[in-house]
Amino acid sequence: MPGGSAKQHHNLPAHRVRLIGRELDLAAAQQALLTTEGRLLTLTGTGGCGKTRLALEMASSLLEVFPDGVWLVELSPLSDPSLVPLTVISVLGLHEQHGEPALQTLVAWISGRRLLLLLDNCEHLVDTCAQFAEALLDACPNLRLLATSREPLRITAELTWRVPSLAVPDLQASPAELLRTPAVQLFLERAQAVQADFPAAGRARTVAQICIQLDGLPLAIELAAARVRTLGVEDILSHLDDSIRLLVGGRRTAPTRQQTLRATLDWSYGLLSTEERAVFGCMAVFAGDCSLDAAEAVCADDGVAPSDVLDLLERLVDKSLVVMQERDGHARFRLLEPVRQYAHERLSADGELNLVRRRHALYYVAYGDARHNETNRGGARRQAATAELGREYSNVRTALAWCVDAGESQLGLLLAGSLLFLWQIQGSANEGFGWLGQLFELPGAEAPTAARARALVAAAHLAWVRGDFNAGRSFCQEALPLTRRLADRLLEYLALLFTSNHAQSLLDLPTAVHAAQEALACARAAADRVGEGQALQVLAQHACDRADYPAGETLAAEALRLARIEEDGWNEGWALMANGRVALGVGDYQQAQTFLEAGLAVARQQGEPSFLTAWTLCRLGEVGIASGQLDRAREWLLNSFELAHKDGERYAMALTLDRLAALEAMSARFARALSLTGVADALYARLVPPRGLSDHDTLERWLPAARNRLGTAAADRAWADGQAMALKDVVAFIRESKESSLSARVPTVPDSASLAGLTAREQEVAALLAHGLTNRQIAERLVVTERTAAAHVEHILDKLGFASRHQVGAWAAEHGPSA
Repeated sequence: MPGGSAKQHHNLPAHRVRLIGRELDLAAAQQALLTTEGRLLTLTGTGGCGKTRLALEMASSLLEVFPDGVWLVELSPLSDPSLVPLTVISVLGLHEQHGEPALQTLVAWISGRRLLLLLDNCEHLVDTCAQFAEALLDACPNLRLLATSREPLRITAELTWRVPSLAVPDLQASPAELLRTPAVQLFLERAQAVQADFPAAGRARTVAQICIQLDGLPLAIELAAARVRTLGVEDILSHLDDSIRLLVGGRRTAPTRQQTLRATLDWSYGLLSTEERAVFGCMAVFAGDCSLDAAEAVCADDGVAPSDVLDLLERLVDKSLVVMQERDGHARFRLLEPVRQYAHERLSADGELNLVRRRHALYYVAYGDARHNETNRGGARRQAATAELGREYSNVRTALAWCVDAGESQLGLLLAGSLLFLWQIQGSANEGFGWLGQLFELPGAEAPTAARARALVAAAHLAWVRGDFNAGRSFCQEALPLTRRLADRLLEYLALLFTSNHAQSLLDLPTAVHAAQEALACARAAADRVGEGQALQVLAQHACDRADYPAGETLAAEALRLARIEEDGWNEGWALMANGRVALGVGDYQQAQTFLEAGLAVARQQGEPSFLTAWTLCRLGEVGIASGQLDRAREWLLNSFELAHKDGERYAMALTLDRLAALEAMSARFARALSLTGVADALYARLVPPRGLSDHDTLERWLPAARNRLGTAAADRAWADGQAMALKDVVAFIRESKESSLSARVPTVPDSASLAGLTAREQEVAALLAHGLTNRQIAERLVVTERTAAAHVEHILDKLGFASRHQVGAWAAEHGPSA
């Protein structure tokens, strides 16, 4: 028999601070410990996640369950594995027996008793702890073990429980909700412990940002909170990019490894093999998480084969340095942000940082290139490829940044050109222009390669879809200091959005088409027929934006011819849309509808290309409004909105809502029109640049009259209702009208409208509109240029407050000016 016995019921320390945000973890872990058949529960997790604190809370709450005691065995001070059983003997107050192994002494005393042993910090003695635990459990049927370790013991009896970081807040939540989040509560309680008057409510959002940046890691949060002695919370937040240096100054009574974040990570790093350290360091270059394929490409080097990376990642997950999460059935690997910063520092110190960043960039350039053709083809394939690029966008940004830093212009242009549809759908054209601007300035970027052609087409297309004069000018002013040589490249794409006079006054450029023409030349030089077709149809769209319809007609026809030769359905759909825009611009509505309906059929043949289909339907809606097919216009636009909403294409949604609002205004449903404009405004507020100049012009034709008819208060209410409307409710709102068909109604004329408001020439033009003449036909009848005729039509629309030439024609027919 042992020469002594335990005289106390436990040796647990008294808790002086409450456990925050672990109520559910505590209950679940206790249940697991008491019910697992193996009788061993190991709490694992990243250093600083709170394993020991949770284990101590569990042990304290179980004192009544174990009549023979609950005993804490602290293993971190030990370096000699043979001391493990001797330390347990000492904790239990027993005496060693001469000539008897320590394990036998323990078994003899424990075997008949019901007690709980807490083995704290087993990771550096994991093999010894595993053997010791297995021997005790085999011999002592009433014993239960609770262990904490950064990696599992890996014995048959073990049940592992990973201790997560604390829940972090959603920054969209209210201040009251932020204050209830566990991570924020921990920061505030620790901050108030060192600064009693720390203002919790007034700092909730900044504290929430700190907790998110620290990935909810409790030790990091506590160390950050301790800094309020000398720093404001905004200062703490701004310094978290170097959190390893910032987060020092923990409790003096805490173990040394828990007094700074560096110390706790040094402790874990010191337990890694050479290969594990290599993979751990390489993981630092990923922004957010990554796939196994990416990890194998980036982490493999002379000392680590690609086939070894999975096994090494598994070991790092076991050691709680890498986090594995499943997404859509696939494993994703990441480092918590403070851990990533530590790994980055190690990688940099080893002189390997640039080499690993290059491997990272090469992988994502190949990744984007592989998805480029899929995004070009549209349909479900485009949607899937764009979604994949979106999931990897943080890493794609990091790869672009390396290409800029390293002067790798062609790699960067290849990657940036692959992101056209992602930038378009996300509504982040300015970001795209920013990357393209930096890449175009790099040495070697001017070479006429397929990569340059792709990037030029992307820039030109983004400019067409997203730009307007005011926002373009603002972006140019921002970009000029950053990229001094952009005047002959990127800014010309923006100039394509404006009239030649605007371009001359803003940029002093001799032409607004050089960039897209260069894209065309590059595509042809590189034998990139897809890129050539894209460049042609983008040039055609730009020509339409400048009302240069003869040029647009030539370009659109060539784009269509090439697309059909190449059997390129995606480019054919866009080329048909460009041809339709040309016909719409010259007033040939039947031809415009023919082109666009053909484009709609082609778009639908691509599989499920909702993006292209949505845009084509929107253009058909414009034709319907201009030609008086108002019921059909409504249906086309509604379908466009539904598809754009499904695809997440915010710009197409906003564009369509503007046209639907104009339809409502044409039928004097001004409150509904203003509500739809409110929805569109809410969308435009998240787009950069916002509503285009031509859309502003259309809006101004009916908006003042609508506000006057309703009165300021009612107009404001209608607009505010739209601002608050959820996008999912917009379709029902559009469909709910119970009034008669729009096309059967006579457009309402503002009270102030009269023949006296029009010049004699404008009265002539109005009469010709009443007879259904196009701008070209009006120009021929009056012996003026087509542009002059178009200007007269615009002036009439402005004076009468109408949204379409159809309204002018109906009004002229009613009021009697004759041609």
